[in-house]
Amino acid sequence: MTNDLFLAILAMDAYNRGYNPGIADLSDTVGTQIGTATISNRSSFYAVAYTWNGERIMASRRRRTSRRP
Repeated sequence: MTNDLFLAILAMDAYNRGYNPGIADLSDTVGTQIGTATISNRSSFYAVAYTWNGERIMASRRRRTSRRP
């Protein structure tokens, strides 16, 4: 698996955890693993920090805003 593919998987994983998750019952507890990455930190704007291959990777949900005329 390429690095870019795994980073994309972590981004999708972060989107499906936390508040209003896309998949029920996924834990975002520090120490939880996805593949060879480990959740190492959480954040209040909803992001997950992973440790993978000795590096820290952060994946976050994009903040959605609405535009009004």
